[in-house]
Amino acid sequence: MDSIRRIDTLAGAALLILLVVGTVLVMRPFIASLVWAAVLAYATWPVYEWLLARLDGRSALAATAMTLLLLISMVGPFAMMGVGLADNVAGLVRILRDAMERPLPALPAWIQTLPLIGSYIDVQWQALREGDEGALLLQLREWLVHLPLREWAINAGGALGRGVVLITFSVVICFFFYRDGPAITARLNLVMERLTGHR
Repeated sequence: MDSIRRIDTLAGAALLILLVVGTVLVMRPFIASLVWAAVLAYATWPVYEWLLARLDGRSALAATAMTLLLLISMVGPFAMMGVGLADNVAGLVRILRDAMERPLPALPAWIQTLPLIGSYIDVQWQALREGDEGALLLQLREWLVHLPLREWAINAGGALGRGVVLITFSVVICFFFYRDGPAITARLNLVMERLTGHR
């Protein structure tokens, strides 16, 4: 009889481990979003409760309002930044190339009249424009002109896009945490009590 109980216990434990591993494998792509959603819901729960009281306890309406508020305040700025990034980089590359193709301008005359450092700045600037340092400046211009800014911007835009998708998904999950928060907490407490006892 004891051996049958042991086999039942081991089979139950093995099944539980398989269930947990399977759940983790299925949920793996969503774990970061779930964690973010839990953090967001926990951090903004007092605002949700205030809104819930103002909406006469209608949890679905309060959860929708909170989700929209989070979307506007968190996802909106990042989405706008991602859209503007590619457009602005093209303009930045054009401005940078135009600036690098032009020769250095002469310094204004009032620079020479500065006490102590005016003549030093003027001499160094002239050396930069004409002397050996001019070759270094040309090399610097070539390097700046050929910088892969567009590729960097595309990579940064891709990373920003992935972040926006992650945050958006987290905010959508927040809706369910807001709406069903007390029920989720009660079920979690029940499961934990069964697994670990009342304490």
